[in-house]
Amino acid sequence: DKIDKVKIAVFNEYASKRVTVDSSFTYDKINSIPYAEKIIQKFETLENINSLEEKELPLPYLLKKHLEEFDGKSKEAFDGEGLENLFKKAGRPIKKVTRYEKKKEDDKFKGKYVETDKGGIVYFVMYEKKDGVRDDMFSISVHQAIEKIIQGKEIAEEKEGYKKIVLSPNDLVYVPSEEEIETKIIDWNNKSNIFKRTYKMVSSTGGKCEFVPHNIAKTLLDKIELGSGNKNQRAWDGIIELVGKSEKREDSGTMIKNCCIKLKIDRIGNIEPNND
Repeated sequence: DKIDKVKIAVFNEYASKRVTVDSSFTYDKINSIPYAEKIIQKFETLENINSLEEKELPLPYLLKKHLEEFDGKSKEAFDGEGLENLFKKAGRPIKKVTRYEKKKEDDKFKGKYVETDKGGIVYFVMYEKKDGVRDDMFSISVHQAIEKIIQGKEIAEEKEGYKKIVLSPNDLVYVPSEEEIETKIIDWNNKSNIFKRTYKMVSSTGGKCEFVPHNIAKTLLDKIELGSGNKNQRAWDGIIELVGKSEKREDSGTMIKNCCIKLKIDRIGNIEPNND
């Protein structure tokens, strides 16, 4: 007989992780709890669901229903009174839950999966063409960097026809104005202007790199000012608006990673581009 299709089993690796139930807990995190989607689907179709006490409900379903009561607003559902309300429903405090995520081969260090702790240093690599366009940007975690160093390799390889720029947390960058980008002329002696447009790199994930103004030692401003997590990919030279029912933050500021210049500052305050 003719065989039209062949089913092939593919082995995907996943890793589990204990995470805190806090104001960052979203529907996506709930769905990443092992078997959550099947459990939620099963209990949503149960005819006698209303006869069950809340503490009898499985955790993924309870978390989803709790979040729905707060219109999907994690900050209200899993913080303060909202979190206390959840504990009463469950009949016990729920501090952490287990979730899983699909892993990639380059997440391994010496054959084992590792993860950088919150606040751990990562590197953000940008490759820039001669015309100034940056079309290849990505993050490198600590364990990936260590493995490359052990193998005698560079953290980020050179790329023919490109200039390589590597940022790590606390590095300072200058964001040129539109005029400076066009003319390619920057007065590095104008400290007042340089001061206003200098940012500190805070963190990166994938192709996303986030910054804060360099003169903010402690991010006391709320997310309307600095963005979610008190950091932002954009400079403070645009217009910030909250739009829609969910008050989504829209910012027209310059995307810092696309044009920033890494800085080198000596002990007496001289500022110049870091071309290393």
